Amino acid sequence: MTYAEKLKDPRWQKKRLSILNRDGWRCRDCGDGSKTLHIHHCHYAKGAPWDTPDDLLLTLCASCHEYRQPLEDEARQLFAVICANCPDINGLVGSMRHLSIQKRPTLFLYNDDQMVAQSAHIEKLCKAGQL
Repeated sequence: MTYAEKLKDPRWQKKRLSILNRDGWRCRDCGDGSKTLHIHHCHYAKGAPWDTPDDLLLTLCASCHEYRQPLEDEARQLFAVICANCPDINGLVGSMRHLSIQKRPTLFLYNDDQMVAQSAHIEKLCKAGQL
């Protein structure tokens, strides 16, 4: 079965609808719900697309999807460099395991070591063109 055929499979369509519902039928990056929405695989697990864990899938509009992919590719390369140069890889991985991707992580914005904003406010600043 080709990848295109897999995306037409009822198991993928069910998974896709589940992710769209979870994300409120809005792009997770920009919040727009009026554009064409894609389901982005943050990581392609072996096997069929419907076997991908939900926490590795997110709803993106077409333009955010196009913008995000090269950034994620670069992040993977940078993380590989970090891993290659980390004297305590067990500690690094262990400290990352507690992260829950099921929920949107809280982001913090710092200026001169002082926290100036959290996630919701950061999104508002971005949309207003202030960041």
